[in-house]
Amino acid sequence: MISTILLILTGVLGHLAYRQIRLVGESRTRWLRGLEAAPVEVAEVVAMAEAARREVGPHLFHQVVAVTGTVVADRTRESPIGRAASVWYRVETVRRYRTDKGVAEEVEGNRRGQVPFTLRADGAELTVDPVDATVEVPVAEIREDRPDPDEGLRIGPVTIGSRTVGYRHTEWRVEPGQRVTVFGEARGDADGVRLAVRPGRPLTITNVERADHVQAQHATNRAAVSKAVLHTLGSLTAFVAFLLVG
Repeated sequence: MISTILLILTGVLGHLAYRQIRLVGESRTRWLRGLEAAPVEVAEVVAMAEAARREVGPHLFHQVVAVTGTVVADRTRESPIGRAASVWYRVETVRRYRTDKGVAEEVEGNRRGQVPFTLRADGAELTVDPVDATVEVPVAEIREDRPDPDEGLRIGPVTIGSRTVGYRHTEWRVEPGQRVTVFGEARGDADGVRLAVRPGRPLTITNVERADHVQAQHATNRAAVSKAVLHTLGSLTAFVAFLLVG
């Protein structure tokens, strides 16, 4: 009995350690990318791109930057939950359902919508294309829905009730007028400067300043390292105990 418990504990802690080790790698990558991005003003990026355009052509300028400004948009998309004019939104739908052990949850869907927008600061501007970007903003809207009364399994004239308790829709969005910081590779083109996701160059949009973003990613990385070490040691200890008991 004790050996079985120790074996299960080894597996659980090993799985937790594996998840934390993955988080260590992901958070470290985000932290280093934040450090790599040079903090510059929008006007500085535009000036550098213009100088490169005059010297070598419009498509040869590229620089990893962190720029802060206000979102300006000629066109928007209406967010599904809040019905707000947005340049980017994501809606996560979680289904809550009954099980023999209580109520469980599962993610049933994710929807995204976006349009390119202008980032403006002190009269200078550049274009941001948020397709496939990592967007870190607070939750804007949460809506709880009850299940459809007709939801269930129908067998002839009989309907077997659904186990669904309800649905929770969580919405994140970026709206015109919002102040954001964008991390990514700025490239020059015929129309000016554009930031977008490129091979090996992700794009991150956040509602905090560069220094706060980098500090938060560093803190996340340090916490993940500590948990990974603890879970790994716990798993190894449980496994050694299992061998001794067995």
